[in-house]
Amino acid sequence: MRLSRLVVHLSVLASLACTSSGPPPATIAPQHGAKHPAVLFQQRPPQAEVEALAKLGIVSRTLDEGDEPSKGLDKLASQPDVDADRMAYVGDRHGVAVLSRVKAAILVVPPFANAAKFGKEDEPFLKDSHVLIFEQFDVRDPSEDMFDKTPDPKVRRVYESMNADVVLRDRREFLQQVFAPAQTEQAKIPGFYMTRLPVAYPLPPPSSFERLPERTYRTVAGQDFRLDVYRSTQVQGPRPAVIFVHGQMHPALVREAKNWRGYQEMAQILASKGYVAVMPNLGASATGYGPNKLFSEVVPVADNLEEAVRYVRANAASLGVDPARVALWVASAGGAYGLGSALGNLEPFTRAVVAYYPLITESTLTATEPPLPAAVIERLSAVRQLRRPRRDGAKIPPVLLVRAGYDWDVLNRGIDDFAKLAADMKAPVTLVRHDRAHHAFDVLDATDETREVLDRTFAFLDAQLR
Repeated sequence: MRLSRLVVHLSVLASLACTSSGPPPATIAPQHGAKHPAVLFQQRPPQAEVEALAKLGIVSRTLDEGDEPSKGLDKLASQPDVDADRMAYVGDRHGVAVLSRVKAAILVVPPFANAAKFGKEDEPFLKDSHVLIFEQFDVRDPSEDMFDKTPDPKVRRVYESMNADVVLRDRREFLQQVFAPAQTEQAKIPGFYMTRLPVAYPLPPPSSFERLPERTYRTVAGQDFRLDVYRSTQVQGPRPAVIFVHGQMHPALVREAKNWRGYQEMAQILASKGYVAVMPNLGASATGYGPNKLFSEVVPVADNLEEAVRYVRANAASLGVDPARVALWVASAGGAYGLGSALGNLEPFTRAVVAYYPLITESTLTATEPPLPAAVIERLSAVRQLRRPRRDGAKIPPVLLVRAGYDWDVLNRGIDDFAKLAADMKAPVTLVRHDRAHHAFDVLDATDETREVLDRTFAFLDAQLR
């Protein structure tokens, strides 16, 4: 299993089916006298999209009938107000000659009837393209192969409707990031744009929550590990807390996991619902790209998680937290150190656990090089902690386990095995199957089913913590 595949798998649907009739408009420029980034549309976009891009300082042009994209880019680059070094393409034609000339391409998957032909014709693109790709998919389009074969850097999202406003919003936000005058070095790392995707759920009004940022919960060898706290502005008194356990990506991205947009927005949603949401930076567990290097540094990450929980409990009064009502929300590779911790060392402090598409297959720990000590595997293995005999009336905290149907086999096998063991033990583990969902569906799949799963998650937390 490659880490880049585990963390970058994203889907996006955008529709140009709502294009207007009539001849394509002339180049639309935001203003004269300056060089602007520009977008070449294969088909005529909605006028509202063109106007919105113009307000952002982005030039739009539609491909003239009969022109190849390369010729359309020539025409676009020749405009006096266009910055030829900042051009993007929106359409479904993936020729290498086109993509090599642009900073990024937003690609729309064609109708299902054309999917087979589409994939075959795209083989040269899939082999040779190296520009940033943002692919947009309809939830009803089963095409997966094309995205899997697309080289990094790439990102995608899936939508409920091709005509949804969110499709155009995501496209605009993506273009703004691509065309930003001073891109950070992080923007070049595969997976960066995934950390910029919004959560697939309606956001609360900004007035409903407040953020307490940059709280240092631990210092190790001169390095401060910090967390952010989000809480309601409407609810007073001690409130239940939800502490997030992030997954893993490139270490440079994980360094500031608490700033990933999806986590920030999920914390805002929980805060508006009366929880205190805590988002810590736990650090990177990987020391290399091979599967046996993904968790070489897992012990410091697990230690950080335990310290973050202790910090929240020790500072419960100032944070507005009821220390007797704490839940962990574990995601992705965080399952390798979060779920076992919740059922082990942190069990006395954990009232409930949410686990989204967690990596809990024990072999991910036992295959690590250099080998992890047996005591570490015993401590972090969710399966071993589930089986652990409990004394003095200790009970396993209720777990909501969510499985994404399109996820990698290694993750879903581990989830299925864990759920079966829990059922055999009559442990309080509820398995939710989100069958038409990808890994990281809470940011990738902007669908009705995702919102329903999130609503069920919030109901689970209410039932366990209220």
